[in-house]
Amino acid sequence: MVKASPDSKFQVEVMHLGSPLPELMTASGECYVLAEKETSFIIRVTAKNPSIVYGACLTLDGQKVGFPRTFRGRCLFFGFRAGGPESYREFKFVMPELREEGEIGRKMESLRGCIQVDFYETFQKKRTPIFKSKKFQDGRGRFRQQQQQRGGENGGQQREIIDQFEARTRDNCKKESIHAIAISQGKEFTVPRGEPKKRGEERPQKEVVDKVDLNKLIESVKIYYAEFFTLQMRGLINLNNIDHLKITPISLLRRNKFIVKKILKTIITVYDDPMDLTVKKLLANFQKYTLK
Repeated sequence: MVKASPDSKFQVEVMHLGSPLPELMTASGECYVLAEKETSFIIRVTAKNPSIVYGACLTLDGQKVGFPRTFRGRCLFFGFRAGGPESYREFKFVMPELREEGEIGRKMESLRGCIQVDFYETFQKKRTPIFKSKKFQDGRGRFRQQQQQRGGENGGQQREIIDQFEARTRDNCKKESIHAIAISQGKEFTVPRGEPKKRGEERPQKEVVDKVDLNKLIESVKIYYAEFFTLQMRGLINLNNIDHLKITPISLLRRNKFIVKKILKTIITVYDDPMDLTVKKLLANFQKYTLK
């Protein structure tokens, strides 16, 4: 759970399968989340005051994603917009593609990426009434027939919004670590938005709507993401620290014997009475400190 400052009005969480990704704070106050390749995620934003309407804008690796949105209390960024109002593509951590010499692309400036949420004040604007002619309402006009031919819901046309996002790439050289990671687009999915409006049903229209005031920034929350070994190289993860053992990904424990040996050594070192430490107790402590 990340805040811009102790007095922040907002909290930002990077979620996977309903749980926040492991977080690490530096001495300077920067927040990192542990990113694993081929892991999808969503971003959850929570306001301290649930009665006020705020605006939020999402930026991934320096690129704006979607449009500014308003929310009250809590909102979710599910993924990249992929067409219709309910269609998305996953936010996904991936291995950056190699860029050959001379090829144009978004170069990785560092091994860490950035997830940023900017929060704004909002204002209210009177809704502009939509004029509908008699022919449109009765369904006999040419405009109505054209809408039906386009296949929109109840004869209307679906608004398509597609987010353009260019994933970071890395140079094909030995200087860049193989542990680099980036955000890209995953598979497409849909998020239901409640029951559809029935034919002929009129929904009550609000007289005013909330709009984001992009000139009145409240605060920005930045979360950096990096792979396990990158965090270890930066000194943010230390396997000699018993509190850092739970951060170790299960997938890494299954394929890296050195990490497993290091964790076992740490457990033995911090145990109150190493001479009383049986194999059964060692296994129990290994599960205690590594199972999520």
